[in-house]
Amino acid sequence: MEQIIKVCVIIALIIILVGIIFYLANKAYFKFLRHDKPTSYFKDLKWRNTDSILVGQGKVFKYLYPKKYQQNVYMCMTYKRSLEMDFAALKTYFSHVKPNGTVKIFADYGDYRKNMNLRTPADYEIVHPHIFLALNEKKPKRRVKYPIVFYFAYTWGYLFMRAFKMAGIYKKTEVKPSKVAYNSDDVKKMGELLRQMSEFCLERELRPFILLMDNKDKSINQELAEIARAAGDVEIKVIYNNNDFKTACL
Repeated sequence: MEQIIKVCVIIALIIILVGIIFYLANKAYFKFLRHDKPTSYFKDLKWRNTDSILVGQGKVFKYLYPKKYQQNVYMCMTYKRSLEMDFAALKTYFSHVKPNGTVKIFADYGDYRKNMNLRTPADYEIVHPHIFLALNEKKPKRRVKYPIVFYFAYTWGYLFMRAFKMAGIYKKTEVKPSKVAYNSDDVKKMGELLRQMSEFCLERELRPFILLMDNKDKSINQELAEIARAAGDVEIKVIYNNNDFKTACL
């Protein structure tokens, strides 16, 4: 009986400890998210006439170390996000850019394939609620309130990446090209999204500048560029290394 009591106490202590860890991690996630996300589209008018905006996720978030506004670039990056949500973020924040300003769209075919249908807690915090209504999607309030539980892999991945960034680990790591295999349907869908994003910019007197992450299969970016340029005057650059990130994104 005494042995059973000891085991129960140990299990109870482990459960309490895990609960405390999850509670603190959940708090830490929102603290970091408030720091990383763009300023409120309702409140902050200071950056309504910025020279450019950078929309992107994945590698651009991992390897760049910008302040929220660096060299008059309005940052709108996340740890992970689908290209569709990048478009939604652009629709939310494009008005911060002055007429004839530049919209920098970072796009990685590898990330596109992995995050094609992804929705994250950051999306619901960053993207305007009306855009989700237009997509016939509702914010899962309880799941977003406790992302550490309901978005387990995403949230812990984000926290570890933030910790590695704060430690300066990625500063010494050279970015590598994507190695995801070519898929004709996916390339066409991604190219079409980039074309629509470019058209959205041009219709609002903004200049689209698409930054494509290098791919092992060079035909992928060639096809993406060809589809995107159907929108009109679209500038396109391929990112090959860390220096390209700094010169093109900032």
